[in-house]
Amino acid sequence: METNSSSSGASPRKLFLPSLVTASFASGPISVLAALLLIDIGNTFGTSVGVTGQINTAYSIAAFIFALLTGFLSVKFKHKSLLLVGVLLMIVSALGCFLASDFMSLLAFYSLSGTGYAIVNPMTFTLVGEHFPLEKRAKAIGWIVAGGARLRIRGANHCLNVRLRRVAFSTSGLCPASSADEPSDCFSRSSICF
Repeated sequence: METNSSSSGASPRKLFLPSLVTASFASGPISVLAALLLIDIGNTFGTSVGVTGQINTAYSIAAFIFALLTGFLSVKFKHKSLLLVGVLLMIVSALGCFLASDFMSLLAFYSLSGTGYAIVNPMTFTLVGEHFPLEKRAKAIGWIVAGGARLRIRGANHCLNVRLRRVAFSTSGLCPASSADEPSDCFSRSSICF
């Protein structure tokens, strides 16, 4: 017979909360990073910044549509399974974006991250409600929110520093100059922090 840990008063395993913080962090900063790197992404794929900005629109539309479906799915499937599916969608999205050969494939893979976010975010808090006793839930949610925010700020700050270093290299003459048709090696696809 399976007992619910919230009714029995027992705490979940030691690494349960850090894994939820990690899942929350992994799903959050993607749109922030993309906004910081729109110019670099546009240079990489040869698109204008306005067109490149549509990747955040695709992310948002996928997240909105799938957020509506997540409520129905959470009734039929286990919450841990849905969290795993959301994290796997985020992994597939990251690998697909890294390996994207053109802008349209990047757009398609990037929208998968919106779908993953729409699953991961509610499932982390649902699992807190299921597995933590009532008196520990507020502290657990505080750790998830604070941990995710701290890591988002550090990740965005790191990518901004990488971008500033690339600009410094390109203006110092250490990075080869580019023609109008080809982007510079400093802005190659492998250097996008994404």
